[in-house]
Amino acid sequence: IFLVWFYVLPWPRHIRDSERPLIAGYHFATDCGDTRMSFFCIFGKLIADLISGRPLRQIDDVCRAFVPQIAQSELVGTLMRILWQTVLNLIGQCEDVNRLVGEGWNELEIALEESPHSPYVKNHFKAFKSYLYLFNGEHKRSVDLAMERQDQFLEDNPGSALGLIDLISRGMPLFDAAQRTKKKRYINASNKIRKTCKTWLQNGNGVGSVVHHGMLFDAEKAILEGKVEDAKGLYKRGIAFASRAGFVQDAALLHERYATFLLSRKINSEEARYHLERAIIFYQEWGAQSRVQFIKQRVSAQL
Repeated sequence: IFLVWFYVLPWPRHIRDSERPLIAGYHFATDCGDTRMSFFCIFGKLIADLISGRPLRQIDDVCRAFVPQIAQSELVGTLMRILWQTVLNLIGQCEDVNRLVGEGWNELEIALEESPHSPYVKNHFKAFKSYLYLFNGEHKRSVDLAMERQDQFLEDNPGSALGLIDLISRGMPLFDAAQRTKKKRYINASNKIRKTCKTWLQNGNGVGSVVHHGMLFDAEKAILEGKVEDAKGLYKRGIAFASRAGFVQDAALLHERYATFLLSRKINSEEARYHLERAIIFYQEWGAQSRVQFIKQRVSAQL
């Protein structure tokens, strides 16, 4: 059940379709005495929750209930704690929103990781860190990590549902860097990710979960090419798709990027305010309070 609903079916279907089967897999594995696999099913279900935009507080609650039990299982226990700390950082329950240090996990442990699973754990740690940077707006750190990681996670974990957010985690900051610096290495890297996303969708992969990522990449590409009207239309299409499909965090990100575009081109400050306010609403629904506070401060300062 875990392999099918975490490594296979999330790609041609909406990621939310995996949630109930993975819960069923947890109960089935528990009844069979396969504790390790039951824990992997819970981990997979929480990854599906995170990707699909379920409230972060709900994920936090489940982590609090299961981490004490799962901690006994070395590999999945570590992955679960990294996931939990990522959620806590997004919520704002930490001292430094960009360092995975807190109640759930301490990223300093990664330097001490010497088990046979070390490369696997470090690979996931970097994937979660990229996702954290994406929603904390830490584009400089995110760009450096994206250039370091390249396609490593996708190559080392083929089919993993977590791969559904790998392109957006790396691609968005790279497009931002390409627009700001016009450096060829960032332009090439961002275009490569956009091309990969298009290939996925053409082959029927990610059609339920990354269509709006493709629209965002197309909008960012249009900005690079000076196609203002195309960019505006693509942002709006991406926002509509993400909102309808329930990806509240991605809808927030799209609203925020569209507002940034409008402000940078001095096109329409009132429309930019509207999209920043919509981003706040979606981030609040998701539970990313640290991002909410950042945008509120931005609205006060810029508008």
